[in-house]
Amino acid sequence: MSSTAEGIEHLQRLRTQLDATLAAATQHAGGAIDAQAWAQACAALADAVSALRSGHAALTHDAVTATLLAEIGTRIQTLLELQTRLDAANRQALAQLLPQDALQAYAQLGRQARVRTAYR
Repeated sequence: MSSTAEGIEHLQRLRTQLDATLAAATQHAGGAIDAQAWAQACAALADAVSALRSGHAALTHDAVTATLLAEIGTRIQTLLELQTRLDAANRQALAQLLPQDALQAYAQLGRQARVRTAYR
């Protein structure tokens, strides 16, 4: 297999994994999958990025590569936007469960415990 074909194959795998990760993020947001499955999808995405990084020298600047990179960029942007919304929803839920005064009190207890154990 030529290095150009190998580079395109890596990009296609990354695009496919981004699609799977976006689907997992949407399912996780809807409660259809748990945090473990979401973390596994993220780990698989990280593996796909690592594989691409190790073979990035094989990429050429042609129309196919440009199209794949544009599609990957769009998917990464979508994933970032979804993750930002999920983060905001999680923060809101935590704020309702643990009002700021209680959260501050727990944080202060945690800091005090670390200080005490550090001096032992």
